[in-house]
Parts: sequence; C-alpha cells; structure tokens
Amino acid sequence: MERAVQIAYTRILGYFHGEQFYTLDELNEAIADRLADINDVMARPDGSTRRQRFDQDEVPMMRDLPDLAFTEVSWRSVKVDRNWHISCDYQYYSVPFHLVGTTLRARLTTDLVSIFDGDRLVAEHTRMHGFRYRYSTDATHGPSGDHNGHNVFTRDELLAWAGSFGPATTTVITMVLDRNRASVPRGLTQSRNILANLGRKHDKATLEPACQQLVDKKLAPTMSVLKRLQADIAHARPTATPEHPASNAPRQVDLSRLHDAVFIRPASHFDADQEDR
Repeated sequence: MERAVQIAYTRILGYFHGEQFYTLDELNEAIADRLADINDVMARPDGSTRRQRFDQDEVPMMRDLPDLAFTEVSWRSVKVDRNWHISCDYQYYSVPFHLVGTTLRARLTTDLVSIFDGDRLVAEHTRMHGFRYRYSTDATHGPSGDHNGHNVFTRDELLAWAGSFGPATTTVITMVLDRNRASVPRGLTQSRNILANLGRKHDKATLEPACQQLVDKKLAPTMSVLKRLQADIAHARPTATPEHPASNAPRQVDLSRLHDAVFIRPASHFDADQEDR
C-alpha cells in the first residue's frame, strides 16, 4: 500500500509538476493516461505488469454482485401489547391477536419489519420512518366479534373501567373510541393511557371533573387536554387546614389520675437550680 502511494505521488502528481489544467475533465483525462501507463506499461520486479497480474490471478476469482444490495439488520425482543401490536422505534406493528402477551423477535431492516415467533414468521410490515406513534395494522390480525379471550382489550372492558370514575369519564372514553374507528388499536391504547395514567390514585379525584369540563366545553378528547384540566382543578382546590391547630402552650396533666408514674425533670429545672446556688 505504501509503495502504491509513493507511485501515485511520483508517477502522477510529480509528473504534472509545473503543468496547468483549466477544466476538471482535462485533469481527469491526464490522470487516466498516467494510470494506464502505471498498470499496463510499468514492469514489476518479476517483469510482469499490474494488468497482467490482475487478469491472471484476480479475474478468475471474481463473482457477480448479488441482486440485492447488502442492508444492515438489527434484532429486537418485543412483547405483544393487549392491542395486538408490538412497538419498535416508537412505531406500532400488528401481529395475530392470539399472540397477546407473547415475547417475539423483530427483524428490522431499512425497509421491512419482520416479526418471528421462534423461527416462524408471523407478520411482516413496511417499516415506518419519520413521525412517531403511527400504526401499521393488518385487518386480519385483529379479533372478530366471535372471538373472546386471549386477554385482548375490548370496548366493553374500557367502558366499564371508565364507569368506575363516573359518567363524564365514560362519555370521554366513548368519544376516544368512536373517533378511532378507522384505527381501533389506537383508540384502545389512548383510552387505556387516559384511565391508567390520569386515573392513578392521586389523580383519581380530578379525572371525573376534568372529563366533565371537557364535555361541557366541547374540547378535543385527548390526554394532553385532560391533563391540563386536571392540573387546573388541582390548583383551584383550597389547601386543607386543621380545624383546631396545635397550640404551643404546655399541656396541664392531672396528676391525681396517674398512679405509679415516673416524672423526669426537664433540663430547665437544673439550670434554674444552678442560678439559685
């Protein structure tokens, strides 16, 4: 390699010392002539040329390039959510619903997402890039009306969960599910996130009022809107204060009601005793 660099400096750059070229094509043509001289004319120590060595030793070993160009592959371990989709790079891809709860392997290339259960290919999707949180859903992967079980999310389950908060929450979840009829898994996920994240124990008391305000004001039923309404409700509530604040005054103890009690003098008693002395 170092010898080849030396040849390029002396036989090409050095050869053009003092010459001027006015176009790139003119320079490339002159370089091509020098390369032909190096490969076809200049002899090696054994008397052969570089072109002869290439034709005799390397050409017989060369093969055609593959039809498909090499592409980088990465593998992910993914778990099927209850909306029968797996998540890869903030995008969602469907698999057959009976695989809910199963851990699968996803093979990612630039163009494809191939999902395997062991060695068996169970789903394949065109890989999505760009905007996050989009869904690639095969309609044949979802459960039909006569399929039950497999722990998939259902509309009735989410509405019953919403009913535990109140009628306004049920109305909002119904709105979310209805506006996602074209993408049922998206609606199931959004409803679950509202109930699970905004309905946590410390937010439970504000979810129903927030949903009521959303319905009254005819706002968009989104998680961000509800979260803002919950924050406003929480800030508007007065801080609870005790009815009878604790007093700093010493408590009076009825000694007549205590038997066999042991009393310890405070440090101030001994300070006063020292002053008397």
